[in-house]
Amino acid sequence: MKTKTFWILILIGVFCLNLVRVETSIAETKLKWGAAVDLSGPTSDMAAQHAWGLIDCIKLMNARGGLNGKKLELEMVDHKYNTQLGIAAYNRFVEDKNVLGLYIQGTGIAYALLPKNNADKIVAIGTNLDADMTVGEKYPYNFCLGPTYSDQARIALKYMVDSFEGGGKPKVCVVRPKGRYGESPLKAIDMYSEELGIEKPKDIIVDWGALDTTSQVLLLKQSEPDYVYITLTAMNAAVVLKDAMRYGLKTQFVADIRTISEQMHYYAREAAEGYKGLTPFATFDIDVPGAKDVKEAAMTFREGKYMNKELTFAYIEGYCYGLTIIESINRAKKNGELTREGIKNALDSFRGVQLGGLYPGVTFTPKDHRGSLRARMFEVKAGKMVPITDYIAVSDDQKYLGK
Repeated sequence: MKTKTFWILILIGVFCLNLVRVETSIAETKLKWGAAVDLSGPTSDMAAQHAWGLIDCIKLMNARGGLNGKKLELEMVDHKYNTQLGIAAYNRFVEDKNVLGLYIQGTGIAYALLPKNNADKIVAIGTNLDADMTVGEKYPYNFCLGPTYSDQARIALKYMVDSFEGGGKPKVCVVRPKGRYGESPLKAIDMYSEELGIEKPKDIIVDWGALDTTSQVLLLKQSEPDYVYITLTAMNAAVVLKDAMRYGLKTQFVADIRTISEQMHYYAREAAEGYKGLTPFATFDIDVPGAKDVKEAAMTFREGKYMNKELTFAYIEGYCYGLTIIESINRAKKNGELTREGIKNALDSFRGVQLGGLYPGVTFTPKDHRGSLRARMFEVKAGKMVPITDYIAVSDDQKYLGK
């Protein structure tokens, strides 16, 4: 009886070992990453650029020999900023065991998928900078290259206070859309405004795709703010800027990462002059070590758009996500853990990982998945988006983690 039990235990052990080997061998046979992006919906002006940068980064890596001789296959689906389409794409990717991880764009869609990420234990990295989603202990499989929208608001408020030339403290208003993205930084704005001694900013809502913002601009004019912190998209913001010029609103607009672009002069013409906004990512005009590769990718795969200056820092943002994904796979492979869980563990080991100067340096810990707390301020001058500060950093105060 003891002999029989012994051999049963041996067989169970061999079976379990084979399960582990199967999971590893599947990933090693074919490397895949899934991506769900808005390529034709209301945020496609920036999301398509993200997608191009991500695609081209992986294409360039594959053209240079891939990951230890293996090519990474990127499968992308257009969710049109529709939650149900995003969920359908997610389910399809998760069922494919060769898919090591996901790139998800769209704050509302990514937020809806968080319970699934946790249950399925698959990494979802993407341009969704909602602070709550970066709490590693709450959502261990969600990662982003921050600052989050909340930390961006803190950086913007810090810049406003430090650069204000009037007496006392500046008066600030917030212009934003409805929904998760627009609401995301509000708590941090209130907390940090109080910390800086600023009056609580007035909150004004602009609908996605609005073609006229007269009522919102007139409300701003009544409030007479020194600064307006604006969180929309660059195309949506252009409507506000043109209406502000038409009605003689005198204020300084300061935008988050989604609401400024090298294309502002094209979207808003002369109304864009003097417009300011922040991003942690380099532009094509900033000379950093990684610029050579990103320009090679753009010239090789998007020559027409690159030569016509249609590509923006959003392309570089997508490219940086590609570099981050590649580094996570390399680390997981080196650790002998080329599995979905291994990708998560690899990302949690990032400490100041450099992306050729295209981004301040990626840091993740099991508790904090924000990526970075730094960004530069840019200004539209003579039709060009130029940096006017070095990196501005806010403190790693844990009371803002998830706020």
